[in-house]
Amino acid sequence: MRQSDSCSVSGITMGYLALAQSAISQKIAAAQFPASYLLDFNQSLGGHALIDYAVRRLFCQRPQIDDCQDCASCQRIEQGEHPDYIAIQPDEEMAVPVIKIDHIRAAISRVSTSSSLGGPQVISIKQCELMTVQSANALLKTLEEPKQGLYILLQTDHPKQLLPTILSRVFWDKPSLSRQDALRHALDLTRRRRAQQ
Repeated sequence: MRQSDSCSVSGITMGYLALAQSAISQKIAAAQFPASYLLDFNQSLGGHALIDYAVRRLFCQRPQIDDCQDCASCQRIEQGEHPDYIAIQPDEEMAVPVIKIDHIRAAISRVSTSSSLGGPQVISIKQCELMTVQSANALLKTLEEPKQGLYILLQTDHPKQLLPTILSRVFWDKPSLSRQDALRHALDLTRRRRAQQ
């Protein structure tokens, strides 16, 4: 499903994210998107979808088309094959999901070389509050001094669980969501869950 003014999470179209998408697009188009970006927006409300949207916009070869998803870069991202994009998520196989230091170190090592395709390099870390202290510390220097063309996008459900040193080194974005939109989304999720039972 593709719409220019909405994101999709678990098959639910969320047009209420259009304002946040627009803000992201405008910053990228004006070359003002921060190199170290923290999205404080719960995954169940579309936090992961917004991070994915920002990643696609950063790489898109047709920036005049909102959320193109058709160019070679967008297709590579969709297929999980873009050589300059590293996506990190918590290790769900563990009893307590965490983001391990090995994942952070591997990502930093990978972006230490030049871009494979000559464009930006992007690391996205979803639910970054689940980084171990060691993982967060390993990321600090790169957050503080990202190289030219490197973007680090963090998404969190619980920003108070992040180290203060992480929070001090990122542009912290907390898109607002109206009470009506939040209730509509909760109702949509409830309907979808009931339909799956």
